[in-house]
Amino acid sequence: MVAMWHSLYLHCNDRAVILKTLHESLTTLGYTHYDPFGGLPGKAYQRTVKLFIAPERDGWTRLIGSPDAQQPALLSTLGVCIDAAFDVQNATISTYVDGQSVDMPSALTPFLRPERTAHDLTTALTLSTIHTSEDGDVPMSALPDDVQQMAQGLNTKSINRLFGKMMKRVNKQVGDSQAEDARKLLNAGVDWQSSGAAKMRTFMHCLMLPENWHTPEFTALRDAYQLHQRRQRNPNAMLYPGDADAMAAVPDALDYVPVYGGQ
Repeated sequence: MVAMWHSLYLHCNDRAVILKTLHESLTTLGYTHYDPFGGLPGKAYQRTVKLFIAPERDGWTRLIGSPDAQQPALLSTLGVCIDAAFDVQNATISTYVDGQSVDMPSALTPFLRPERTAHDLTTALTLSTIHTSEDGDVPMSALPDDVQQMAQGLNTKSINRLFGKMMKRVNKQVGDSQAEDARKLLNAGVDWQSSGAAKMRTFMHCLMLPENWHTPEFTALRDAYQLHQRRQRNPNAMLYPGDADAMAAVPDALDYVPVYGGQ
């Protein structure tokens, strides 16, 4: 599954220990630590881990982004670790305790809401939900504001036909591989109306997690963090169109700790 949304939830409130464990895990797994927000172009890596450690809330610490596949197990030595991801159609949940993958319902039963059961957890990910748009559709949230306004009077099929024509032109001009990159860029926004998102919401609402378990999203946080840090270094730094909105989207971005590694 190529996830469009991915987070870890660690039942541990010691962010210093989490940061130390993350750094150690990157070294153990052969990654080089790097700072993408340093202001100067850095080395390019073929494989990367990009994470932000959120402030602790209600005993849980969220790690936002895409970890290495082995990191959830390594982090679970600090507490129960939930590895949660979804794409357009499906959601996947894995649970780790003491370095091992464990049976999900039994491990998470202590964290259930009073009105929920372990059976609710297992059925949440098998819901027969239908994505509101077709494969390849562009989520409206990924389009510029002015385009969204123009599209309000159009139906979904009309929008998708227009997008199809655009992509055919892109294919002719840049080739298939670059066209696929362009399609991925347009689809970078997280579609919270998708079947995968609905399954994830149903699952997460069974647990006693913070209400904002799903926000901020990685891209919004990354962009806001970079801009807030830039203004922190230089309060008089010029803001370009869209920068103020990006900063306002995650006003506390600097409260999150970035952890990046590359191979």
